[in-house]
Amino acid sequence: MDSLSNQSLVVYRLKRLSFACIQAIHHNRNQLKDQLLMTAEESSASATILLQVLVLLLDPKLPRACKTVGYLMQRNVFSLFREVILAAKENMDGEGSSGKVSALEHLLACMISHVGQSPYICTNVDPQRSFSFQILTIPFLWQKFPYLKEVFSSRSLIQYYTNQMALCMQNRANVLPSDILNEFPGYACILGNILETTGVALSKPECSFEMALDLAAVTTFLLVALPPIKSSSRESSTVGEDDMIVGDESVEIILDDNLQQQITMLLIHVSLCNSKGSNFVSSEQTNVLFGGISMVHGSHNEGPDDKEVAAVASSCAFLHVTFNTLPLGRIMTVLAYRTELVPVFWSFMKRSHQNQKWSSFPESFSYLLGDAPGRLLPLHMLMIVDNEEFMSRRSHCL
Repeated sequence: MDSLSNQSLVVYRLKRLSFACIQAIHHNRNQLKDQLLMTAEESSASATILLQVLVLLLDPKLPRACKTVGYLMQRNVFSLFREVILAAKENMDGEGSSGKVSALEHLLACMISHVGQSPYICTNVDPQRSFSFQILTIPFLWQKFPYLKEVFSSRSLIQYYTNQMALCMQNRANVLPSDILNEFPGYACILGNILETTGVALSKPECSFEMALDLAAVTTFLLVALPPIKSSSRESSTVGEDDMIVGDESVEIILDDNLQQQITMLLIHVSLCNSKGSNFVSSEQTNVLFGGISMVHGSHNEGPDDKEVAAVASSCAFLHVTFNTLPLGRIMTVLAYRTELVPVFWSFMKRSHQNQKWSSFPESFSYLLGDAPGRLLPLHMLMIVDNEEFMSRRSHCL
């Protein structure tokens, strides 16, 4: 009993010490902001010492690290770290990463690895308190923390966090913290950060079909919340359904120019780029979502199965919101000739017709066509493409 009692006391003291270090950094963040991004080797400043102590205490090799992390998650420490990072960013706006990994970045990388999967035994945290919805709402996060991006992009972590976000968004849970500023809404910041890691995730050979579906669902949900992106800052704007209503007045949602540019460029790459050897997503997304499907059903003797229906629905939903977000003139021609989705959609429709097997799309995609049958969704997406290009591709697919 004495041994068990002593172990419990040690765990209790480790938890309280760790939380006290974080509280001290958070409480004094404005005074310490010059020290927050220093490396352990560069400085003996108080903030760096406290951060390095936390890195040592939460080392996954230590037997009690998971219990300590679980306690810290329950105390909502990622919301504290969010405010610490924002204070640090104020001191380095306009600068990229120095190429060195700070003690703060090391600590965050250590903490996000504790996701309740082997070899960790941490308890699952409330999504509202998680890294996904607290830290990823910081704009341009990876520009300041490239090492953290590298850790987050590993297969097990990005799969875990993407699935967590997909489940929350599917349930329409309101889990985002208050926006930093009106021009930096949380959903837009998450979208920019997620799009930066999507290419890395989908290009890996071990990327699973389920993970590709989750990524498509998350990006689609966030795009729905995004106001249409104008092709030029000089374009006139009118108040529409994406505007916020405050009292009797309407206020247009205007994203920060740099954030809008980040999302626009990444979306174009994700939607369109299909160059051989490219690190961008379109060809990779097609391979992961549809890999093996055309081979299996190439004889047209079978109708689409549930897996193919899910892939087509996810791709259509992503393209639909992309069309509504990006200027159409920038994406139509490339969509017709540089992606493999057009022949996939034609094949899907042809086999559905030949086998009289028109599968129902998930209810979550019902808003795309209103009262029209979900089976028309691929045709609806194909018809958006210019008629000449549409018919040219059709002749090769039928």
